Amino acid sequence: MKRTNIYLTEEQDRLIARQARALSVSKAEVVRRLLDTGLGIAEAVDVEKALESSFGLWADRTQQEIDDIRSWRERDRFDRLGL
Repeated sequence: MKRTNIYLTEEQDRLIARQARALSVSKAEVVRRLLDTGLGIAEAVDVEKALESSFGLWADRTQQEIDDIRSWRERDRFDRLGL
């Protein structure tokens, strides 16, 4: 990563600070994300966001369904290994 200095208007600084607080990231991270978006650079997966969005995904599954899925995954793993 390369360090650089930029001049922001008061309004830009205020909005970046607000966004940083809302996302619980640094102001520098907000600026990097804005630049990536503006330059069309592919966005990396935000691991925290992905985890948050998956929270509770299996909440309505029964224990039998969970056990079945684990069994299928295990069987598939053995099949791929030729066992």
